[in-house]
Amino acid sequence: MTKKHDSEKELKQKIEELEESRKRIAAELANYRKRVEAQKIDSIEFANANFMAEVTPVIDSFERALIDTPDDAFSKGMTQIKKQLEYILISKGLKQIEVKPGDKFDHNFHHAISSVPDDKIPLDYITNVSKSGWLFNSKVIKAAEVIVSRGQEEK
Repeated sequence: MTKKHDSEKELKQKIEELEESRKRIAAELANYRKRVEAQKIDSIEFANANFMAEVTPVIDSFERALIDTPDDAFSKGMTQIKKQLEYILISKGLKQIEVKPGDKFDHNFHHAISSVPDDKIPLDYITNVSKSGWLFNSKVIKAAEVIVSRGQEEK
């Protein structure tokens, strides 16, 4: 009877060990699947952000090309194409950084390409926007290129 009792006890202990092992392996597998899914999402977001960063210069080129153009059918067509492209990209998470002369310079969103003395605009405020900046899913993928005021020049 003791041998049978010991054998049953050993079997129960072995079953408990195997059950613990199964639970641990199942948890490791679940964690692995979550990690792989997160890496997959990160890779897709990284690829999309790179694509958006490569496409934004096209919008900038449209904007520059449309400055001071005659109000003819060609210009209107180019404007419509630009708007269509922007609509598609915005629907996918792209957003232009809103910046204008007189805004405070913010290194998180702006890249100063130059500084100029300015009697009207205070130190570290934007005097001119050279190129648009862009966010993709709230992350900066291209800082706006700006010219910043050095304030009043001392005489």
